[in-house]
Parts: sequence; structure tokens; C-alpha cells
Amino acid sequence: RTAAGLTQEQLAEAVGVSRQTVAKWESGETSPDLEHAAALAEALREALALRPSARDALARRARLHVERHFSLASMVNDTLDVYCALLGR
Repeated sequence: RTAAGLTQEQLAEAVGVSRQTVAKWESGETSPDLEHAAALAEALREALALRPSARDALARRARLHVERHFSLASMVNDTLDVYCALLGR
């Protein structure tokens, strides 16, 4: 996925699953079923078939997306929001 310049979110959208599902596949926690394995292979094949300049542009967009949406501060705040919700605060 990273060699193809895709974020977990982009790959998840292409395959039709959640970003969390892609993260679990990458960590080895779970594996894609046959239906998703075929979609996963196709999405990666398409991304890797891009010309190097297009793949670089895709990677730049992916990095910018991650930098905008997944800062340390936003992840800490999101985590604290979950804890507060769990604790009923």
C-alpha cells in the first residue's frame, strides 16, 4: 500500500471496507476474505500500474491528507473524547 502511495483510508475506500479493517490486515490481526482479497489485489494493481509521476503525486496527496487529519494533537483529543464517552463524562 505504501509503495503504491495509498493511505489506509484510500485503500479502504477502493476495497469497500473501513480504514480500521485495513489496519487490522496490515497488523496481521485479521486477513481479508476471498471477496476482499480480490478487490485488494485489484486496487493495488491499479495503483502500481500508474506512471511514476502519477504515483508520486498520489503519494504526496496521501501524505498531505495524513498530515492534515492525523496530527498528534487531534489523535490525543479523539482518544480523550472516547475515554470521556466510555466514562460517561
